[in-house]
Amino acid sequence: MLVNAAEQWVLRRDLHTVVVRSNVARSESHVLAEGIGYQRTKTSHMYCKEL
Repeated sequence: MLVNAAEQWVLRRDLHTVVVRSNVARSESHVLAEGIGYQRTKTSHMYCKEL
């Protein structure tokens, strides 16, 4: 219901894209997003170096 409300909010403003960010470790959210029609468009990496 929350995602649907967000999508309707976007459409009422004559916008056409919703972007959802999810950490690569949250695989359960990836299944949900893909299951409701979202497509993965990017995979990011974060690099750290302890000094």
